[in-house]
Amino acid sequence: MNGVEMLAAIRGRGLDLSDRVIGRFDWDAVGGFYEFLRDQNERGGFFSKGDSAKIVERHVYECLIFVDYVASAAPVSRETTICDAGTGPGLPGYFFACMNDRPRLTLVDSSRRRLGLLEVYHESRTHPIEFRYERLEELKALFDVITLRALIPFPQALEVVTALQRVGGQVFLSLGREPPPTSLAHLGYVSRETFLPPELAFLGARTFMHVAKTKKQDSLYPRPWKTIQQEI
Repeated sequence: MNGVEMLAAIRGRGLDLSDRVIGRFDWDAVGGFYEFLRDQNERGGFFSKGDSAKIVERHVYECLIFVDYVASAAPVSRETTICDAGTGPGLPGYFFACMNDRPRLTLVDSSRRRLGLLEVYHESRTHPIEFRYERLEELKALFDVITLRALIPFPQALEVVTALQRVGGQVFLSLGREPPPTSLAHLGYVSRETFLPPELAFLGARTFMHVAKTKKQDSLYPRPWKTIQQEI
């Protein structure tokens, strides 16, 4: 699907795209990624049966709005290092690779089942992406920006990535309902903004959360994964 067809598919579902969003992305790349999600869905088990017919609105459009929010709030440049944690088939992280000004992107997932298919798809593209098949608590790297979508509940999601950032790093979470006020000081973070994107109101509760790392996390954090898992 080329860029014109991708834009038409989004608009044909009654979805709005601002001039800023339209100008931010390479729509041929977006269309190609949509075709990958559609064509490899059954093989990779990307989406539930109910979502398989609504990939454009429930996943492509939602992730485009989220990535635009991140790129505006961070802001994001070609020198920005971004990690999409628990990316699955590249949601939302691969949309950073569909930007006109692409950042330095790392996609992380502990399973090859879905992300491995995306790595094969990306082999024919020229811009580099780092694919990492590791658990987040075992990853040895540092990133300017980390994104998380539907990984594990908040605030435990922040705990598993706090060791992946220096002071000054930023995390953006795409959540369902707005979480209750929570102290993040032990993880080194402070909340910058909780945003309810009006474009996604038709999907029900959707919340974007932006937090910044202002100090090193307490020495006891992150805790072992088994401890976090039991708490969840």
